[in-house]
Amino acid sequence: MEAQELPVPVGQWREHLPYNSAIDLAAGNTRVFCATPYSLFSVLFNDPVIERFSRVTGLSETGISTICMNENRDKLLVAYNNSNLDILLNGRVYNIPDIKRDNIPGDKTIYRAYALQKYFYLATGLGVIVVDAERYEIKDSWLIGNAGNPVKVTGFSSDAGFYYAATSEGLKKAALGSSNLADYQNWQTIPSTTGAVQVVNAGTAMLLQKNDSLFIQNGNDWSLFYQDGWPLISCEVSEQKILLCERQINGTSRVVILNNNGTVSRILDNTGAVSFPRKTILVNNEPWVADQYAGLSRVANSNAYSNYSPASPQAVGSGEILTGN
Repeated sequence: MEAQELPVPVGQWREHLPYNSAIDLAAGNTRVFCATPYSLFSVLFNDPVIERFSRVTGLSETGISTICMNENRDKLLVAYNNSNLDILLNGRVYNIPDIKRDNIPGDKTIYRAYALQKYFYLATGLGVIVVDAERYEIKDSWLIGNAGNPVKVTGFSSDAGFYYAATSEGLKKAALGSSNLADYQNWQTIPSTTGAVQVVNAGTAMLLQKNDSLFIQNGNDWSLFYQDGWPLISCEVSEQKILLCERQINGTSRVVILNNNGTVSRILDNTGAVSFPRKTILVNNEPWVADQYAGLSRVANSNAYSNYSPASPQAVGSGEILTGN
């Protein structure tokens, strides 16, 4: 079945941004949201209807860095390249411009976001920034680098007792009940975790992506969990499975789906949906792949796939417009 786009009402504008490149995705209650480097669109689970979101429909910016859905799967955080934030809820857009407007020096890039209860935790080039998704405001900023300095954070997660942050100084953790997590002294750096890229809760244990390997927490120790020699692009947990996007230097790409014991459940390769996979999630045990070159695809158990990228130009125009007659 081909995807259908919602019609544009008479008298309203439509943007013509490239949608062929997908960099991130998140699942709501009824649809998948997909981010491109320029904008956002959604596809219903059971009816391939596409809806576009852009500045024309109320978004605050054009360039997107990452998106994240809250635990109730009704609020979508959209983080932009210039550190501006939007939260989408029931067709409304709530803007949080505080990070963009702040004159603090340093890298304000938002690399990833993590949802827990009513908060979004932003992994940024400065540290961790906490967003209150009910009050639509910044709640706190945690500069957790050595001596309280800013530190690049590229991953964030939690379990029943601790927050975990993957930083350029290694993996750091702090107790959930700490009264002042803005104090770097409440954060402990885990030894031998230099190269930490991402940290995720796999349900039964925490997993650390260190360079191109996964390590599993066992008490106070971290042991090798999975390594296959492929460069890792991303590591996510979805529906109790671990989803790895991988790409070789020669361009060969695949998605590896692991069980939570480290065994391989499925590999997606030799398909037009996987050429430079940036992120993969499961929806009712079906993989949805955000691919930098192939856009958004849904892969069936037979490895047949459906592509849902809206019709759009291949790239941003950079020339003159000529008119005739």
